[in-house]
Amino acid sequence: MHFIRLSLIRKNYLIFLIYINFIQKQIMKQIITLSFLIAPILTIYSQTVQPSNVIITPTEISGNADFKTTVKVDTNGDGTPEYSIVVNYQGYFHEFFNPVLVSAAPPGGGAAVYPNIDVWAEDSAIPPVQSTHLVERPLEPAGLLAALGAGAKTLPRTVAPMATPAPPINPTLNEKQPKGTTYNYKVRMANSSFALPVVRFNMLRGNTNFKTGDITLFSSVGFGASMNWGDLTMTSNENSEIIDREFTNNFGIGIGFLYAAGSGEEPKNIFAINPFISILDIQLGVGYELGTVTENQSKFFFTASYSIPLQKLFKGKYYIYTASKGYNSDHPLTGTVTRDSDIYTFK
Repeated sequence: MHFIRLSLIRKNYLIFLIYINFIQKQIMKQIITLSFLIAPILTIYSQTVQPSNVIITPTEISGNADFKTTVKVDTNGDGTPEYSIVVNYQGYFHEFFNPVLVSAAPPGGGAAVYPNIDVWAEDSAIPPVQSTHLVERPLEPAGLLAALGAGAKTLPRTVAPMATPAPPINPTLNEKQPKGTTYNYKVRMANSSFALPVVRFNMLRGNTNFKTGDITLFSSVGFGASMNWGDLTMTSNENSEIIDREFTNNFGIGIGFLYAAGSGEEPKNIFAINPFISILDIQLGVGYELGTVTENQSKFFFTASYSIPLQKLFKGKYYIYTASKGYNSDHPLTGTVTRDSDIYTFK
């Protein structure tokens, strides 16, 4: 009897390994496919915005740029920056020239002029992505005042502008998400999933020597459908097309089926109905066996399973019933700029 139980354990363990290997292959297939889809998008839309409101004098330079970039300044026209200026979180940069810039007469003679100053921004990508170059000469104080008075120049702002809340976005109404954003939603959705019962507790009946049940490990696999409440994060590209979805389950309730085919001297076929509740990726359920049961075994049992939602393996295997308005750090409800978080959750 012990030998038969060991054989069944080895067989169930082998089935579990085959099942896990299948799931791993499916996940890798989806990752490879997604990589091919995202790579051209990143190539096409990777760009850095040119610095703006740039003021250059013989003694200093200042302006505005994306706070995630570094501003490069070439003062002698050799293509190599002499200054790398870190942009602060308000999108402002400033640097004094050392030594100060001096004017000189051109080789053919004439009035002295300052050299052309080349300014651009670079992000932290590898290799870094550059903005278009801004090339202009420094201005003396009188020339700068004249340019500001004529509207040809604008002083850089030292404080980031307040963000304007975006219109409410609700995925159940097929509203397009703003381009290049990541939004978070509270949703109620229908899901389908695989289930891997880690522990099954079989109830016993009759004379069982004071035992109330038996425990089996990895005895079957299953599938089911559920209603889930949780967080859905969606990312859009520059065309407002959704390129990534990630759902985190908080709570769910559903029903599924467990099945397994037995062989050998004591074949045992499992086919059971299994209502359950889910918390995160763990399912706790009660079942009723429709297949083979052993002597003194009740048809009722309890399970603790690991859930693998199909929407994590295949695109679109869910249906959203309700969703909250979605917001993020670029469009917060309070109207303030949040720099230390990529996602703002609206509840």
